[in-house]
Amino acid sequence: MRQLKIADVLADGGVFHLGRSLMTPAGMAAHSHDFVEFFWVTEGRGVHRINDRELPLETGDLVFIRPPDHHGFVGLDTGMAVTNIAFAVEHVAELAACYPEVGAYWRPEPELPQTLRLPPALRGQMDQATRDLVDRRHSRLALDAFLLRLVEGLTTIAPPADDLPPWLDAALMAIRRPAHFRLGAAEFVRLCGRSHEHVTRVLRARTGQTPSALITELRMAHAARRLSLTDADILTIALDCGYQSLGQFYAAFTAQHATTPARYRHQQSAVF
Repeated sequence: MRQLKIADVLADGGVFHLGRSLMTPAGMAAHSHDFVEFFWVTEGRGVHRINDRELPLETGDLVFIRPPDHHGFVGLDTGMAVTNIAFAVEHVAELAACYPEVGAYWRPEPELPQTLRLPPALRGQMDQATRDLVDRRHSRLALDAFLLRLVEGLTTIAPPADDLPPWLDAALMAIRRPAHFRLGAAEFVRLCGRSHEHVTRVLRARTGQTPSALITELRMAHAARRLSLTDADILTIALDCGYQSLGQFYAAFTAQHATTPARYRHQQSAVF
């Protein structure tokens, strides 16, 4: 199997490599690296052949590749466009010394690399930030700024998974969208593709939560954001979170935030 080397990738003396590739149905042969990289799918869909597994890839998927990983691609339908950024392993270690959250995305322990689904807003920010990187391949400052913005954005969605089963990791990512969590715990179980009992057992063992507790936490975080940042009335916010009863919404919000929705909004709008 071919191994790509950082000395060849950065032959021009740059700090990082930035590229875009179109993966066709013919595919890209499996290879490994002596460096780290991450890539995201900007268009289309395909298959990621990673560490002797085949996993689907869709637009918005973001994957962090470590040196021991061996992988290749196959584009489906009209192909799959992928943007990747590659740089030396030492760079992650040095940045992670100050910001451990950065290193968490390239942990060596899990069998499969960290894979996340980028929400549209963060995807747009990354596309813009990538355009700003094109002419700055010799700037470590530019790379560090990009990585820190990316990781900060990701931690507002979901923390790096601690070697979760792929089906649970994917479901935890998907359920953070209002279109899913407003449908309740049954929707989370559906996304997992396992029985309710199995999902509950594994989720409790890995996170300490039940599906119902997870849904409530996500709904209340969403409600808090809408109360802080919008003028939507409380009934509209309750419905948007998936509550048909205003009383149930008030009870859940008060239990989570130790104050009522109206008082919470007032506190957040106060000027100090």
